[in-house]
Amino acid sequence: MAIPYNANAMLTPVKSGIYQYRPFLDQGDSVTTITEDEFVVHRTGYEAGNLGDVHPEDPNSFLVGEGKPRAEDGDLIRYKKTYSQVPQTRVEFEPYVFTTPTMEAVGSPALVNNSPLTVQWNQSYVDNTTGLTQYGTKITFAAGDQPHGINDGDIVKFKVSYNYNPPGPTPASYGQIMYVIREVHEVDSPTDSYIITDNWFSDFFDIAGQWGEVVEQVFSGTYVDSTGKAKIVTSEVQVDYFHTVDPSGIPILDSLTFYDGSNERTNTLNATSTPTADEYAGWVANGTRMIVEPSRVTRWKGNIWERKTRYIKATV
Repeated sequence: MAIPYNANAMLTPVKSGIYQYRPFLDQGDSVTTITEDEFVVHRTGYEAGNLGDVHPEDPNSFLVGEGKPRAEDGDLIRYKKTYSQVPQTRVEFEPYVFTTPTMEAVGSPALVNNSPLTVQWNQSYVDNTTGLTQYGTKITFAAGDQPHGINDGDIVKFKVSYNYNPPGPTPASYGQIMYVIREVHEVDSPTDSYIITDNWFSDFFDIAGQWGEVVEQVFSGTYVDSTGKAKIVTSEVQVDYFHTVDPSGIPILDSLTFYDGSNERTNTLNATSTPTADEYAGWVANGTRMIVEPSRVTRWKGNIWERKTRYIKATV
């Protein structure tokens, strides 16, 4: 059916419909709104809009698109203008493969290495806090070999020499080296004659059936030194939006880079690296977010640009 109209009146666009929706409601953004206004006008009264034009009723919405005019009855045409607010910052979660840095122990020597230290395992002891009987590796010291600077909760690294003489035809091996990293649970203060750690020797030496002894000084610190490895973590992709005609001015956030003492790229952290191993360990303890991929900027709609930056929490 023909649409009745006054030719002179229809030289000015008449709004025939309005549609609004929230594009990121399912991702927690209940504010950002896209508005689609539909107009009818005489073909001689049609004028295309410009990207970035402000919505006449919402100063926070900008023109991001315009539909192709469609012919209606007579000389009328119908067209649509799409306006959008600048979306709020949001965070999306995705799996990400991260190669952890190699952490070199840089703490102060915690034991004086005058001679090999006696190692006992499967030792029961009474926990001073709970009063319960526990099992752990008990390391005792001769005179002059008391543990210096070790406290409950410290992380310590042991280099252990052991002989392996299994039953059957397998030949014996001597002077094998094993590195073990564990948390200290108890120190015999004030005499400092032993420390008790996790029960790590039992799992190994019950199989080997042999004796081990600590042959190097122990380092104490607030982190576990470790070898870098690839691991799957949950990354946070932060999505920011900018309304501009010149996206070259949008800041690009660069990814974190580790440097050694010579200012060369590295994935090994120690006392001279940037950050140092201790600094990175603090990041791990505090759940510090790191950028692992530089920002990517793409056009979202019209002159509204989207910047995505990937973060993960520091991990070892």
